[in-house]
Amino acid sequence: MNETLSEARHKQIEAAFAKANIAGYEQQLGFSNFNKELYGNGPVTRPGIKYTIIEGRYDDTVVPFTNAFLHEPGVKNILVQNICRNDYASHINFTYDVNVYQMAVNALDPDHAKPVTCVFQPFIG
Repeated sequence: MNETLSEARHKQIEAAFAKANIAGYEQQLGFSNFNKELYGNGPVTRPGIKYTIIEGRYDDTVVPFTNAFLHEPGVKNILVQNICRNDYASHINFTYDVNVYQMAVNALDPDHAKPVTCVFQPFIG
């Protein structure tokens, strides 16, 4: 059997996730078959659609955090710390981070955007 270490490890990860009935986790791996089928070799975005990605430097789920960003037409990538330096929230904290909330609302309704007040957010890992 001539498989790379990466392929062998991938099979182990896939089997562990299947055993635990959490196949969705395996799909999130960058090298998963799901991602290969979804993205192929072409662009991820579609013409005429505006995309906003809000990501934080302290994200401990998307590693490295820069993997969250898309560099394609129609995409606005927002790094939280470029707007709010004292926001240390991690991936899970974004759901109740008032700064991220306002950034999301502004992205959804740019005609009525309000300033982000930049409330301190601690890192909770």
